[in-house]
Amino acid sequence: MGVFMKKTIFFILIVFIFAYNISCIQRTPSIYVVGVEENILNQIGDAVYWVNGQRSVLPKTNKYSSASAVAASGSNIYIVGSDGFDAVYWLNGNQTILPRLNSLEGTYSWAEAYSIVISGSNIIIAGTDDAHSVYWYNGHHTILNKDGFANAITIYGSDIYTAGTVGDNAVYWVNSKQFTLPLIDPNLIADYPYSIAVSEANIHIVGTTTLDAFHWHNGRSIVLPKLNSEAGANSIAINGSDIYIAGYDGNDAVYWLNGRRFVLPRINIQAGATAITIFDSNIYIAGRDGDDAVYWINGNRVLLPRKLGSSAKAYGIVVVQ
Repeated sequence: MGVFMKKTIFFILIVFIFAYNISCIQRTPSIYVVGVEENILNQIGDAVYWVNGQRSVLPKTNKYSSASAVAASGSNIYIVGSDGFDAVYWLNGNQTILPRLNSLEGTYSWAEAYSIVISGSNIIIAGTDDAHSVYWYNGHHTILNKDGFANAITIYGSDIYTAGTVGDNAVYWVNSKQFTLPLIDPNLIADYPYSIAVSEANIHIVGTTTLDAFHWHNGRSIVLPKLNSEAGANSIAINGSDIYIAGYDGNDAVYWLNGRRFVLPRINIQAGATAITIFDSNIYIAGRDGDDAVYWINGNRVLLPRKLGSSAKAYGIVVVQ
């Protein structure tokens, strides 16, 4: 083999190794977790987020703020929550206050944002405002009902799906048309839907009664298996034909995969799972373990740092490339 050929092969090998290393670097995802750090004694709360475990505090103008959910679109990261009496969102760390129905000083009125979905350049946020179930579409109000909470929102095609409560009823809306979900037990009035997903025109909603974690599939109530007296479901993710649901069972943080229950590791007396997402076949779950905010990757617990003297909870998670 000639010297030129050897040099060419060596050069190609170096390029291949370099390209492979770059490819590996690009495939490493970034994990965004959002939540709150609280000092109950001083009634102080900070909306916080963690990127691959690195903690940052979001700007606020009031004593108490909290982050409820996170979404990604391209290189932009959107976080929703509350700051004092206002529903807010942060875009790449910059805060925007959402309009309130009644923001007159001296009136007891408040708003909170619980869920967000991004569709193209449109920002759609669900929450409550002055005890109304609402969503904001690029900052403009849509009142779904004058009583209750809109806890979760998603988009399927051109339709907006929202889940929440009206009075003692669990409901969902397609655009602004309201549907009442059946109670699992007619004797129970505390049904709270917390998460919604739509896949292949199937509507999946999960939530909690005073005793059970439940899943509605196209309106049909399914009680999720539990080992303890109380359980709840907080988040749902669909991946192909698999349905993942995160929540709690007694003092355990758990998730259900197609109805089969899995317990997540904890080191404290009580834990709970609040958000779940699937990325590249890996299961990412956010929640709390005692006074700590944590997340789990495929069942492996990751502790998130918090300010000394505070307790922390994680409420939302998103994974981006």
